[in-house]
Amino acid sequence: MARRLGATERQIELLLNLGGEAQAALAGFPPECIGTAPTERPPDPAVRPESPFTEADRAALAFAEQMSVGTGRVRGDVHEALAAHFDPGQIVEIAAVAGLFNYFNRFNNALEVEVTR
Repeated sequence: MARRLGATERQIELLLNLGGEAQAALAGFPPECIGTAPTERPPDPAVRPESPFTEADRAALAFAEQMSVGTGRVRGDVHEALAAHFDPGQIVEIAAVAGLFNYFNRFNNALEVEVTR
């Protein structure tokens, strides 16, 4: 589905493997920074490799990730980043899509539905 909607192969690869390099690409950090302190981005953008995700992509993914784990509460700074790129209607749509896919995942996991590609 992501491919049909215009996602690149690199973006799909990173989204399927959310750890290490993928985590770095989503966060906009160099891969060697993930899991280490400090957690602030380097001051010089030339220091980090080009991310396959735009700032808007990263804001939406961070929102969906926080919505999908733990209590589902989303930090204020994540809301602010999202609002910098999307209008209220688009934010509702992002939340609805993330919520719907959370439902599908939980439903399929609970019933042990085997997903085929």
